[in-house]
Parts: sequence; structure tokens; C-alpha cells
Amino acid sequence: YAEALRILPDYPEALHNLGNLLRRRGEPARALELYRRALELQPEFLPAAFGIVGGLHELHRDDEARAMLAQIAQRAPNHPWLAAHEALLAKPR
Repeated sequence: YAEALRILPDYPEALHNLGNLLRRRGEPARALELYRRALELQPEFLPAAFGIVGGLHELHRDDEARAMLAQIAQRAPNHPWLAAHEALLAKPR
């Protein structure tokens, strides 16, 4: 993904996928930057928005994660990932 972004720095899918890799490596703060950039470039790219929810949750910023999830729910109330993310945020730590 780094090579793809070197060639095309504003490639939302590559930003999102690199963010996913960073989260898996335990770097949610860096991943959030990439998800936010992907969403800025393509506001309808909901995988990046859900990535933000997950990254915020990993950083224990659940109020912000819930706010982002509410924004997603307004835009796509029947999205199949909503329930899973709501359950993630409802789960006690």
C-alpha cells in the first residue's frame, strides 16, 4: 500500500487498507490519520468511517466512536456493519 500511495497519494482504498494493517500492528493512532484522509477524499467510503470507529475504540475514545457510528447510521441506516460495531461499543471493557 505504501508503494500505491507513493504513486497515487490520494487513493482512498490504499489509505484505508494501510490503516487496517497499522491497526493490526497495534498502531491505531496512525491508522486513524489514514482513515480520516480516505474519508476526506471520498466521503461516501464507509469502510474508512468504520475504521475510524474501530480505531477510536482501540484508543478508548468510545464517545467519539459512538458519535462517528451515529453519523454512519444517519447516512446508511441499513448498513450490515452497524450492528457489529454497535455491539463492539456496547461490550464492557
